[in-house]
Amino acid sequence: MPGAHAILRLAALAVMASALACTGSDDGVGDLAFALDGRTFVSERVEGWTLAGGEQIRIGFHDHALHAFAGCNSLGGAFKLIDGKLELPSVTQSAIGCEVEWAEQDRWLSAFLRARPSIVLDEPRLEMATTEAKLVLLDREIASPDRPLVGTTWTGEGFTDGDLWTGTSSDSVTLRFDATGIATIGTGCDTGSVRFSVIGTQISLKHLAYDGVDCTQPHLERIHAGVVLVLDGSPVTFDIEERLLRIRRGPYTLRYRSAE
Repeated sequence: MPGAHAILRLAALAVMASALACTGSDDGVGDLAFALDGRTFVSERVEGWTLAGGEQIRIGFHDHALHAFAGCNSLGGAFKLIDGKLELPSVTQSAIGCEVEWAEQDRWLSAFLRARPSIVLDEPRLEMATTEAKLVLLDREIASPDRPLVGTTWTGEGFTDGDLWTGTSSDSVTLRFDATGIATIGTGCDTGSVRFSVIGTQISLKHLAYDGVDCTQPHLERIHAGVVLVLDGSPVTFDIEERLLRIRRGPYTLRYRSAE
């Protein structure tokens, strides 16, 4: 299943391309819309619904588009704030096949968002409520801040060349940047080390050396090849979102996740 944050971004872009909503300035709603823009909130407490599988609801706001995620499909729509209530006339939804409990959860969240819930920002929390349910959500940057690049052990999730995704669950695909300026690499088959320096979102790599161990495990050959292709000593760029790290070189991307 695609990552939550990639799904949320795709939903927001789809909504922005298909609809445009305006938010009025009466009764302070313009200030509220401004305060919400560009932010995502994560559920701390849900009343009126029992979340499946210990999942959390995520609701984000970007350029008059709301995007939400409750574990399977992404939901989104162009919104207005009117008299302290969220107006979401229609909800778009991605088309991922979900197990029954997750599909029901998507339907519940969609109905909740379309039911004109009240919306109150009491920093750093957002409260949304109808007569039948209530969500209390915490600013994502507090609930789950971005992990640091240096000092975190990153475990590989997969590699893409821009067309094909190769996933992995092997704990031997790892990447760690230490404060000493040395990064250690696990490709799934081989190990290596490299000196690194970081400027902004670019990582410069020098003196890369792999041990040269042959890959004897067929199920790891593709991910091994992907790691070696991206981390070949050339400069790479990176971005971090919560526990997710993406390393890019041209069209190629490695994706890692921290344990905590």
